[in-house]
Amino acid sequence: MSPRRQQGDADAQYNLGYMCILGMGVPRNCLRAHVWINPAASRLAGEQREVAVELRDSIEKRLSKSELGRLQRMAEEWRPNAENE
Repeated sequence: MSPRRQQGDADAQYNLGYMCILGMGVPRNCLRAHVWINPAASRLAGEQREVAVELRDSIEKRLSKSELGRLQRMAEEWRPNAENE
């Protein structure tokens, strides 16, 4: 995994999330996309933030309650990788 994503680089996280939605070079996976787009949406600015928030919200609307619960647990467990700081 890229050090930039692990360290919390919002642009890198957003890009990976977008790739997960489309299945570009990674398996298509909306849960994984949300895992990366959600933290990016809280740190990006301006129009980029608005796009990330819209994308995150559209993913959430398509998920079941159990999937949303799983996302919450994943978000609580995620921490930047200290090895790459």
